[in-house]
Amino acid sequence: MRLYLSLTLCLIVSTISAQKTVFRDDFRDNRNNWTIAAKEEYSSYIQNGKYVISKKTESGSWFFYKKVYTEYDKDFRIEIEATQTSGIVNHGYGLIFGAEDVNNSNFFIITSNGYYRLAGYDGGEYNNKTEWETSNLINKSGEINSVVFEREGDQFRFSINHTEVLSMPVDKIKIYGQRIGFILYNEMRVEF
Repeated sequence: MRLYLSLTLCLIVSTISAQKTVFRDDFRDNRNNWTIAAKEEYSSYIQNGKYVISKKTESGSWFFYKKVYTEYDKDFRIEIEATQTSGIVNHGYGLIFGAEDVNNSNFFIITSNGYYRLAGYDGGEYNNKTEWETSNLINKSGEINSVVFEREGDQFRFSINHTEVLSMPVDKIKIYGQRIGFILYNEMRVEF
């Protein structure tokens, strides 16, 4: 049995055989209570079927996540689509998964100038699970990127624009909790 979770214009969890959707968000409204705010550090809102996040500060990161039950011990798929529309192109944005909170989290991030990395926080300590890697699969600013995290058997797999770029045994990534969502580093605007 394989579960799917797609966070983007869709947030879906489904079994591969029956394609049963457990959760989906197409951002036509805020029925799933995402953070909507206009603050000095960031703004976030839903507009035209997109969850738009603007990070206004030049350092640090912001997390926007939801608790969505995912059986991480079974096959599943989580996918987001994201378009960076402005800002710094050499800092990451992407998918948060298996998070309990900011201090205990995992994220797979890309940059609009062609890099990706798997990282996270363990007890509040930042942890690079991989170094920055280059990829010509990543679309530039203004273009949609698909980012996928999935489990197949005993492997976690990571894909960019429908091509796998990284895999590792499931015991190499600690799952802290049930939160999934979005992360942005430094000053940028991204539409999910």
